Amino acid sequence: MMRSFLRIFGRGLFALLPTFLSIYILIRFFRWVDDTVYSVFHNLIPPEYYWPGMGFLAGILFIFFLGLALSNYFGNKLHLLIDRLFRKVPLVKSLYTAIQDLTDYFSPKSQGQNESQVVAVTWPDSDVQTIGLVTRTDLREFPDGINKKDRVAVFFPMSYQMGGFTVFLPKDRLTPLDMSVEKAMRSALTAWMKKDNNKNEPAKAPRP
Repeated sequence: MMRSFLRIFGRGLFALLPTFLSIYILIRFFRWVDDTVYSVFHNLIPPEYYWPGMGFLAGILFIFFLGLALSNYFGNKLHLLIDRLFRKVPLVKSLYTAIQDLTDYFSPKSQGQNESQVVAVTWPDSDVQTIGLVTRTDLREFPDGINKKDRVAVFFPMSYQMGGFTVFLPKDRLTPLDMSVEKAMRSALTAWMKKDNNKNEPAKAPRP
């Protein structure tokens, strides 16, 4: 009786967890944005006129109008000026350029332009394979010793953490897979434990 109860309880718990955690993270994010924006403008808004969510709404509107301003000539020029300034400040430029490159990679304007391709890498003298993402196919601007014509940059995400490592490999060790980058990252995050009925088939090799 108890075993049956625990089995049914566990089934309900694991069905609820993804929804609960997703809602919890969204609520935490909502409150963080709301509190952050309100802390900036609290002197302009009397407490009696403030209602929960006003800071979040103000943040959304600010980002929208910022994007609108960057769509015209003068706003874009100002953005480029600030960008050049941050790239010249010691220490700050390393962090700024890393974040900028990451946001540019996932921005809508770069969709379809990045070189990401999910591949299976076969290690030499072994049947072991590792799934990674081709992040760079043109290495000409890299230092000598790495910028070989037949090599590409492959990123291997680690399970249960937002991290990984990049390896420069010959193209003949790669087997392209018919899998989206999103699905590969999601599967890697959970150590590929979730079963999928759709088998991956070889796809076209990434262009050099």
